[in-house]
Amino acid sequence: MTGEEVREDLSAVSSGKHPTPQFEGQTEPKLRNSEGEKVTNRFRSDARGRILLENPQIAKKIVDSGILASKARSAAKRAREVTRPKSGLEFSNLTGKLADCSSTDARHSELFSVAGNSAGGSAKVGRNSGSQAVLQVPGKIFNVEKASIDKKLAKDVVRSFRTAMGIGFCAAFDVVKAR
Repeated sequence: MTGEEVREDLSAVSSGKHPTPQFEGQTEPKLRNSEGEKVTNRFRSDARGRILLENPQIAKKIVDSGILASKARSAAKRAREVTRPKSGLEFSNLTGKLADCSSTDARHSELFSVAGNSAGGSAKVGRNSGSQAVLQVPGKIFNVEKASIDKKLAKDVVRSFRTAMGIGFCAAFDVVKAR
């Protein structure tokens, strides 16, 4: 856990008076007086320690919240790693699954996903190979309702769609780069 993860859901309110306060920025989010900042930091540190020592249930909730934030950060990192594009388009893992089209213009291309080999064979025969691609996926995929995002993105069927369409995920998603 990082300190930021532990502090994620914490907030505190304190009140004090200073004869000549100076604040940062137009919205004044932070006190800029060095002596005021020292007093505020000391007060915050003392109060935090006292509250945690006197209230172990609160301390446990804070630690549990930090652990949850840490797990979420790790899951997000794994999801980013799963979705990070490798070198070029990864068509090697689509061998036999994707009947690609010859068009390189995404505005004039279509991707049909079909369940199973028999549907895939029929779709390949009946398509316009110049502008229509066919991606065969398993008939029964998986229940995504309770799965974490990193587990969803690690599934072969999700990777197949991303690879066939040439798209990234979240911040890496760019519709302009779509195939």
